[in-house]
Amino acid sequence: SGSGEGLTRTTQYSHRNVIVNGACLVAERGTSSASTDYGSVDRMKMTTANLDQLAFLQKQTNDGPDGFKKCFEFDVTTPENALDADDLVYMRYLVERRDLVPFFNADGTGKNFTLSFYVKAYQTGTYQVAIYKSQGPRFIARTYTIASSGVWQRVVLNFPGDTNTSGMDAVNSTGFQISWIFAAGTNYTSGSTQTTWGSWPGNPGFAAGHAVNVASSANNYWRITGIQLEVGDIATPFEHKSFAEELARCQRYFQVLKAGTAVGSGSNISIIVPLFDQMRTTPSLGKTSGNFNFGDMVSQGYQSSSSPTIDGGYLNQDLQVTGYIGGFSGPTNYRPYRHEPTASDGALITANAEL
Repeated sequence: SGSGEGLTRTTQYSHRNVIVNGACLVAERGTSSASTDYGSVDRMKMTTANLDQLAFLQKQTNDGPDGFKKCFEFDVTTPENALDADDLVYMRYLVERRDLVPFFNADGTGKNFTLSFYVKAYQTGTYQVAIYKSQGPRFIARTYTIASSGVWQRVVLNFPGDTNTSGMDAVNSTGFQISWIFAAGTNYTSGSTQTTWGSWPGNPGFAAGHAVNVASSANNYWRITGIQLEVGDIATPFEHKSFAEELARCQRYFQVLKAGTAVGSGSNISIIVPLFDQMRTTPSLGKTSGNFNFGDMVSQGYQSSSSPTIDGGYLNQDLQVTGYIGGFSGPTNYRPYRHEPTASDGALITANAEL
């Protein structure tokens, strides 16, 4: 009232969440996959080690607490008969280094930050989440408790700034690896939970404190949404973004594309594929399921390849990818073809620049 002075926020409100696709809205690869690695919800990466029987689905599921309609789900379809000492199952999110620069002071020391998320699981008990800082390296972990089966709850985990670190370079490589543990044998749980920043504790400390075996029964599942990582000691309300904005942010790391121009060349078809936006780095080319189908724009015939080879040729992370798709019966040299993924088994081109 007159002085013009007031409270000043120490953190920005908009775009404070560095997690891409935290509400699990985007699933460019599809809504369900039985594989490890990136398979369903964008930016969520499944990792397993040394398992004998376990089969699972990683899924984008239509479920969530108030304000959310989608989540990432780890769903057991065939349980692991016994949890051996070297068994390990977890989901990992990789944060790009340049997105973490605001988490560190000019002298390299870390600022306090908060990780929050909504979680729902069949099994109650103590779960663990760990953060590995690649630059250092440095490590810290927290446990959280699921008290009620099949009920959404919000978890808020506060982390202190690391006073013994070298900061974070503004580059496009991995900064934090955030791991949500589902099952871990004693090789990974026999250490002590490292609740303060320190050097990498080795395998015994990676999942220390985790006490639930989600791999033990086909009844088991684990779901997460509303993932937020922000500077400061307060977990602010989840920062919702539009689907279009989240899709654009996801496409920095992965894109599903259609060839813009295609020309016959021997047993190959030469492609030029415009990118939607700049990618994190030069991508590698792949395909979705199905055959590559190309329509002959002169004879109106088709070229189809069920076992194509893909040569990346010239790749540019900013504008387009150019290469060759091989394995065709013999397209006419220099004849124009159009990519036709709309056929029932038509495959699209993928560009992968994931961390």
